[in-house]
Amino acid sequence: MVEERSRAAKPTAKTGRIALAAVGLLYVAFLIGVIAFNPDIYQWDFRIYYYAAQAQSLGLNPYSPDDLHLIAGGNQLLKFVYPPAAL
Repeated sequence: MVEERSRAAKPTAKTGRIALAAVGLLYVAFLIGVIAFNPDIYQWDFRIYYYAAQAQSLGLNPYSPDDLHLIAGGNQLLKFVYPPAAL
C-alpha cells in the first residue's frame, strides 16, 4: 500500500508530455493573439489582397498602384502582383 502511494506521487513521462503540450498550446494561442491584434505589422499581405479585391469590385485596376492608394485611403501598400485568380 505504501508502495502504491509513492508511485502515484512521482511525476511520470506522460505528465511531462501533457505539461509540455499545454505550454506549447499556450504559446501558439499567444502568437495567434499577437498576430490578430497587430494587423498592420503581421498581416501586410492580407491588406494588399483586400484592397485589390475592393478595387476590382469597383471597376478599378487592382494592378495600378494609384488605384490601390486611392482605395486604401492613402495608406502606402506594396503593388498587387498576383495572378487574377487570387482575386
